Amino acid sequence: MKIPNINDVVFVESDFYTGEARVAYIDMKSLYSDHLYPVQCEIDEENLNTIDSEYNHGQKVVRFSLNEVLNIHSKDNIIFDEEQGSIFDDF
Repeated sequence: MKIPNINDVVFVESDFYTGEARVAYIDMKSLYSDHLYPVQCEIDEENLNTIDSEYNHGQKVVRFSLNEVLNIHSKDNIIFDEEQGSIFDDF
């Protein structure tokens, strides 16, 4: 799977929003820490009404996890950019 670039239009599937969004910022240091929501996306005005109002109060810029942006439901054997490592790998 390919990590999106800035200004890419991605299809987001999260608990409170499902639809297209444009990537505005990616925090590369915390990219694989889903709980930090490292991918910041801008949602078009016409799609703001589809956001669950319990989680969003009209903001156009919303943060998502990489899994929500790439629509990954299982974390088993995920390979990003043809490379996957471990902290236990020998260097």
